[in-house]
Amino acid sequence: HLSYGRWIAQTGHVPMTEPLLPLASGVPFVDTAWLSQWISYIAFSRWGVAALQGLYAACVTGIVAVLGITLLRRTRRVPPTVFGLVSFGWLNYQPLSVQRPQIVGMLCFTLLFCWLTSARWRRWYWFAIPVMFALWANLHGSFPMGLILIAVLGVGTAIDAGRRLKESAGAFRFRPVVRLLLLFE
Repeated sequence: HLSYGRWIAQTGHVPMTEPLLPLASGVPFVDTAWLSQWISYIAFSRWGVAALQGLYAACVTGIVAVLGITLLRRTRRVPPTVFGLVSFGWLNYQPLSVQRPQIVGMLCFTLLFCWLTSARWRRWYWFAIPVMFALWANLHGSFPMGLILIAVLGVGTAIDAGRRLKESAGAFRFRPVVRLLLLFE
């Protein structure tokens, strides 16, 4: 990833064909993590390995902090929050143990999940979520997972609203369902 970041920094643009592998020379190439590769290379070239460790630690800390705060707000109890964080760490031990651009995608997913499941919708989410998706699409190729999350939450919320209102068409008048449909759009 640092080599791709170096290539981007030296040439000033994202490669359209594979730039580093001689056997794949000229093959069309889509670098979905170009921004995180470029940022990592710039940080590494200026401050060394400690910068990479700092960026990684900041992402992991952000993930745990956002998830912990969200769990504590939703449950209002420490034991379920600790259980949730330990479960998250255990289930994601492998992705969290390797310094790769996917950690930024995981941070974006966690932020999106916490915003969409918050007890109260905030107006600034309308701005923050599209901006985050624009960054996420250039930081790591996992951004479709965010769209899947919005779709799944939308379907689940619509089913829940339909069951509560005793009519399926009524679900589309339910504000959270409309909000999720608009975000997915």
